[in-house]
Amino acid sequence: MNEQHFFRHVITFFLFAVVLTGCDRITPSRDDPGLFYKKAEAFIEQKDDKAALDALNRGIALDTLDGFSPATASALNMKRQIEERNGSFYHALDTHALIENRCSGLLGRNQERDRIRDKAIVLSLLGNVDEASRLMREEPGIMRRNDLLMMARWHASAAQYERSADIFLTAAGSDNLVLRLEALAGLLDLSEHHPVKGMHSAAWYASRTIETAKLLLDTPGPPLQHALAMRQAAMSLAETGRHDDDASYIFFKALSYARAAGDRALEQVLDFESNDVLTQNPEVYGRTSAYFEDHGMVIPHALALIGRAQAAGFDERERMRLFQQGIRFLRYQLPSPSPGLVGRRFRKASGELLSLQIARGLYNDAFRVDEALKTREIRGWVLHDPSLFSLPEGHASLRRDIIRLGLEIDALLRRSVEAYASGRGLDLMEFTGHLVSKKRGKLNDLLAGISDLAPVERDKMQPEPVTIATLQQSIPPGSAVLKIITSDEWLAVYCISGESVDMVRRKIDAADAEALAALFAGHIGMSQDSALGGIARHPSRLTLTEMIIAPFADRLGNVSHLTCITNMALPVHLLGQNRYLVRDVPVSRLSSAREYLWYSRAQAGAGRQGNEADFIDAMSHQEAAKMKLRHPDHSILLLWKSYHVKELNDARVLLSLALQQGVGPAVVLSQMVRSSAEADGPGWLTLSSYGVR
Repeated sequence: MNEQHFFRHVITFFLFAVVLTGCDRITPSRDDPGLFYKKAEAFIEQKDDKAALDALNRGIALDTLDGFSPATASALNMKRQIEERNGSFYHALDTHALIENRCSGLLGRNQERDRIRDKAIVLSLLGNVDEASRLMREEPGIMRRNDLLMMARWHASAAQYERSADIFLTAAGSDNLVLRLEALAGLLDLSEHHPVKGMHSAAWYASRTIETAKLLLDTPGPPLQHALAMRQAAMSLAETGRHDDDASYIFFKALSYARAAGDRALEQVLDFESNDVLTQNPEVYGRTSAYFEDHGMVIPHALALIGRAQAAGFDERERMRLFQQGIRFLRYQLPSPSPGLVGRRFRKASGELLSLQIARGLYNDAFRVDEALKTREIRGWVLHDPSLFSLPEGHASLRRDIIRLGLEIDALLRRSVEAYASGRGLDLMEFTGHLVSKKRGKLNDLLAGISDLAPVERDKMQPEPVTIATLQQSIPPGSAVLKIITSDEWLAVYCISGESVDMVRRKIDAADAEALAALFAGHIGMSQDSALGGIARHPSRLTLTEMIIAPFADRLGNVSHLTCITNMALPVHLLGQNRYLVRDVPVSRLSSAREYLWYSRAQAGAGRQGNEADFIDAMSHQEAAKMKLRHPDHSILLLWKSYHVKELNDARVLLSLALQQGVGPAVVLSQMVRSSAEADGPGWLTLSSYGVR
């Protein structure tokens, strides 16, 4: 009964839409839905999707007055194709549901298979990779030759590397050389960046990839298929940095196939990529970059700008300009998170730009770039975890619309990345870009409407990078912020108060700095409470203290609260020259300056912290950040070693009692460390606070 009521409601909606449409261009008889369907087909030929949808909705409204027919099913199928093409993915899924529930068996067999496959693609774009993969596997006869590779990329994008490797391994056993080469290229990429137990080495897959590419060169076949497969091989080889000569040769061969196929967009992409490996000719960068810009191909355009910045022959100022331009384009054109080749290039270019800025003493610029990366990451968390975004009671529909619109934008960005990565659909990148711009305009309007209702929630979906000056305005008297930025070559540390800013830099790359922090944290995690005193002399602690704390020792001696902003899993509270910082000052940590602003304002508005305490493994600092976003009034405690359940329960009770006094968790922990011997209770030294208090 409920289902009948639902579909009666859907049909009524269609009829209501007909009344409101009033499209002057649609004039067939009001009693003949078939004429509306023919009109829709004509509009589709004219690339007028809006008019086609209007015609389809009118026809479907008439056609379903007496039930559903094969013509209705075909019209609904046409409708969902238009919705998918235009990025209205949730409307498309609603139409799929209507077909499945009311038109079962009414579509032709091939139509139904194509529909299920398209639905799977929509689900994958929206991030539901498991359901998308299930649909592809369970429907007999649905799989096309390249679908195995597509599914492997889905799982890789969801960090399901074992499942991705299994599918690539299956495809690598194919007799079809094109499929085999693309699968080997995928395995090479996985083995280089995300090795899975049981796989061969990257060198082994590189050798097989080169060998199979040579075999394909001697095998006749459609030039476009050869071009796409050869390009995948060359991209994976180039990414290793150890096979540039082979990658360059295969790129040039792929380029000749693309020319033979007459695929102009792919030809330009391969012209850029083949040049980017070895030659790095400025003229080719300029020529291909201009083509990409003229045709709305933002991702290859950005990569071409970055390629020019990484090539020799430019001074540092020009390199920074090119990096900034390319990175800015990618920041707005990549989904978050951004796995895969394009995401890696974005992160590498960002690290190189930060290094240039720090080396030249452009600390304000480096701060803004780093914060832009952090806020982009936060938006990705919020977008893919609806529990991190909330509106006051009575606004559930608005909340749903905002989340769905954000996910549709992200899905369109994912579609563009997939088009570039696979080489299929490059000519649609400009159209997709227009769709993204329109949807962003709609999202901006919705977010503007909640500026007064829920300003922090608005910022979560549309966070703007914070400047040093803005951060200073939120730092209370007596408090300080220690911000750490890592990059390709340099580490920069900022000591910021409301009145002043000091900066230092150290010549150490991000990987080495993070390794030092991991070494120190790991030593703490393995120490018994009785042996914690020994960590004071650990070499990693002494080195980190010298780099991060020592330059600001005089200033930190007069601070009443210190907040460290870093993405490293670094127990800052246990650094210090003569004694642990936490013995002298309450220490908390965050991942971004934007969070500092949010929680400072929330604290000022609420007046006092709640008594709830949540414990998170310190190595999972992203989970701590998400927990704080979800429960800003909770005290989030980072665990730097394993605790027994009883120890955590004891700590929770003691913390709750102390928090009732109105002080923050960092203050409580500092007091506990100063007043309690380790043998008297939980290991307070191995707890720290995530937040501003």
